[in-house]
Amino acid sequence: MLLPAANSKHIFNVTGTNELRDRLKMWIRQNYSDILGPEVNMLDLPNGFDLIENKLHRLMSDKGMKTPALSNGETMAA
Repeated sequence: MLLPAANSKHIFNVTGTNELRDRLKMWIRQNYSDILGPEVNMLDLPNGFDLIENKLHRLMSDKGMKTPALSNGETMAA
């Protein structure tokens, strides 16, 4: 994966985990609110990324799309 340069204004050029989490939430809200609807607010819950991931996997499955295979207890949000 390529990471932005230290002087980059890229949305994911962050200094810590909390800042990254906040930026990811903002990006998901901006780009997926129309798909998730009011359930986008699940992001504010402690396990919000996992809930959103499960929701997207269900939507993909309903549309006949393959979802990533994960090992026991592993999530994409980890």
